[in-house]
Amino acid sequence: MNIYIPTGTTSNDIQKVEHIWNEKSDRWLYVERNIASEIISVNFMQGNDYNDFKRHWCITHVELTRFHNYMKETFKLEANNCMQVTFLNMCIDTYIKARSQR
Repeated sequence: MNIYIPTGTTSNDIQKVEHIWNEKSDRWLYVERNIASEIISVNFMQGNDYNDFKRHWCITHVELTRFHNYMKETFKLEANNCMQVTFLNMCIDTYIKARSQR
C-alpha cells in the first residue's frame, strides 16, 4: 500500500487526535495518528471522568509511546492481526504490570 504524503509533511506529523473510551478496560485512550493512520503517540487515564481526562491526560506519554512502538516491532504478528486499539490496550496492560513489578 502506498501512502501519499503531501509536500511539507512527514510520517510523524499529527493528522488526527482521538479520545477513545474503552469500557472493557475502564479507561480513556489518547491517540495521535499520522497521515497513514498509524499510531504515533499515546496516553491513557484509568476511569471514566472525561473532563479530568481532557484536562490532564491529553498529552503524549513518552515512555508508554516508546513501549508501544517497541511492542509493535517485537510482536509484529500480533500487532498486525488485531485492531490497533486492541493491541494498544494489551500494551498498556503489559506496561502497567511491568511497572508494578519494579
